[in-house]
Amino acid sequence: MSLSKHVSHEATTPLSQRVSHDTHVTSELTLSQVRARQEGVKQSIVALMMNVQEPAISKLEKKRVQDVPVEKLMRYINAIGGEAVLTISLPGGEQMVING
Repeated sequence: MSLSKHVSHEATTPLSQRVSHDTHVTSELTLSQVRARQEGVKQSIVALMMNVQEPAISKLEKKRVQDVPVEKLMRYINAIGGEAVLTISLPGGEQMVING
């Protein structure tokens, strides 16, 4: 997968403005807590979508979001039906947005 296909140099609305006000993201948030917000999405389905065994998903979901490699996090979010967007802010003010 070519990263250049997924990078936009235009600034987008910050995630903090797009997330509903009752959603609080903390540094302790685990992937199992993320999946729990998607009613009806089972580990077996996530495993199938990611082409891995279910025990691998169980192990992955025990990790905090911040401890998961970005590529794997984006695959996981897509597998549960979400969309992962990574915004990179550079010191000069330039922003790059990577959609997963």
